[in-house]
Amino acid sequence: MPQDAFTLRRVAKELASSLIGGKLTKIIQPDKDSVLFYLYTEKGAVKLILSTNASNARISLTSAEYGAPASAPNFCMLLRKHLTGATLTSLSQIAFERIIALRFHCVSDFTEADRVLYLEVMGKYSNLILTENGVILGALKTTSLEENHRRVLFSGVPYAFPAPQDKADPETGALEEALSRFAGNDLSEFLFENVAGVARPTARLIAESYRGGDLAAHIRAYLFEGETQPCVLYEDGVPKDFFAKAAPGALPAESLSAAQDVCY
Repeated sequence: MPQDAFTLRRVAKELASSLIGGKLTKIIQPDKDSVLFYLYTEKGAVKLILSTNASNARISLTSAEYGAPASAPNFCMLLRKHLTGATLTSLSQIAFERIIALRFHCVSDFTEADRVLYLEVMGKYSNLILTENGVILGALKTTSLEENHRRVLFSGVPYAFPAPQDKADPETGALEEALSRFAGNDLSEFLFENVAGVARPTARLIAESYRGGDLAAHIRAYLFEGETQPCVLYEDGVPKDFFAKAAPGALPAESLSAAQDVCY
């Protein structure tokens, strides 16, 4: 399951329920694309992986073991400086976008501050960006004014969200407007091409579950209502994909994090 806004919304809700109030005790950067947080929560110690890898960008709890490089990369050192010992106060999705905001309350001997780490899950453009008072303290993948005149990502500049896709926001009346253009052919492909935050597998499941009636209401119900039903699809005994809602042939998983951990 691609990490679209639909999936990330449910991932964020699941993680928030177990991690809010946890203390960040250790930070490592096992590879150039990933950061691993060790958090101590009411239920004990857990590991949270934040990956910006183009093929498997994600955020989830993990049971996997990761080694730390002999010398910590610069971004890891930045995170350790600003977040070690901090308390996670919120973890949420930004609107219906592929962005997760982790907010930390940070206290040291001389300072007290609230900082936000943004995980942008956007394929090859995925990134981690640490901010304070809306200003970037550092980014895992930086850009300069020369490289990207539309969006600059380096220390000292205001953080700006990526430009939204030219698609209908399913939380607004723009959804009805978009659906008015549906010609009755391939519904899943139409949804993928016209509705924001919906990847092709999600669009396919929405279309397969539609039985007539108010299409906009059906789409919103699928995206925003109902319980999360994490499951994993196996092929010849090998995990092939995971889903946030029940999917044909998939087996139930304990949680979305567990489903991701199996697949990744």
